Amino acid sequence: MHKGKGFTLVELLIGISIVSITLAIAIPNLSNFIIQLRVDNQIQSLSRAIAVARNTAITTGFHVTICPLDTELKCHDNWNIDLSVFIDENKNKILDRKSLDKIITIKDAVKSNDILYFVKGRKNLTFKPNGKLTGLSNGTFRYCPNNQVNYARGITVFRSGRHYLSNDYNGDGLEENRSKKPLSCS
Repeated sequence: MHKGKGFTLVELLIGISIVSITLAIAIPNLSNFIIQLRVDNQIQSLSRAIAVARNTAITTGFHVTICPLDTELKCHDNWNIDLSVFIDENKNKILDRKSLDKIITIKDAVKSNDILYFVKGRKNLTFKPNGKLTGLSNGTFRYCPNNQVNYARGITVFRSGRHYLSNDYNGDGLEENRSKKPLSCS
């Protein structure tokens, strides 16, 4: 009798079982990994926009604003849409086409069901020509994927103009701001 090359039914079933068990373990971890990548990409993109805004203010000698613009090109408080970084020559928080105002860069809108929070009611972040923020207080951006606080990340911008990424200072798996306070998604 001649034996053919190939798998027996038992070998095939064992192979399928091993692959199924491996996938059952890997897929939830892959989903978490994808969420973490999305959060990291958004935070890095926002961090770059903040750095560009500050550096542009210092090098041009003009105020530079980062904010979401409405249809009338005025800053408003919906931080989930495209964020524009622009030279704000007359410091009015409006992208004026008739002045020297100029868009430097745009950070894409937040995707899916994620939310980007900023200080309640705050409509802009403006850097003076010395690189410091206008206004009297620091501000913290909080990026929350699908309101899952365990994946939240943040960026705190200080009055000095410097910004810092959140970190897991106490090792509990949740990010905290520079004051060691946990980030919230509400």
